[in-house]
Amino acid sequence: MRQLGQILKAKTEVRKEFIRYLISGLTVTLVNLLCFSLLTRILGLNRWYFSNLPAILLSIIVAYILNRCYVFRSKKPWKSEFWQFLLTRSAVSFTFEYLSLWLLLDVLKFRANLTFFNLPWAKLLAQIAVVIGNYLLGKFFVFKDRG
Repeated sequence: MRQLGQILKAKTEVRKEFIRYLISGLTVTLVNLLCFSLLTRILGLNRWYFSNLPAILLSIIVAYILNRCYVFRSKKPWKSEFWQFLLTRSAVSFTFEYLSLWLLLDVLKFRANLTFFNLPWAKLLAQIAVVIGNYLLGKFFVFKDRG
């Protein structure tokens, strides 16, 4: 009976953590999309690669703070954890976003926009892959030792 209680408690904690990650992920995604949208209005969509760099960097910083404090509630020393986070997030974000945007915008010429943000659908599609990859790396690599 005690094992059942522990299993249910663990499942509840996983659900809560996932909900916190969703809230955090939506916030970080909005930061990325708004920064990208603002910069593409200034620089133009032809130079999306310049707009994407600050959007990714800003979203990585916001993501680290939210993931450490709110999602995973990490107690590890922040310096080594931050560098792990920065390296894993940068690898996933830059790889998925730049490859996706290059393929969709430059190769396939898929330039359909979301009207309310004047944001290319390609950017939103790239974000979906980034969110999934970042969650898996955060959970199983960066924040695996909590507590």
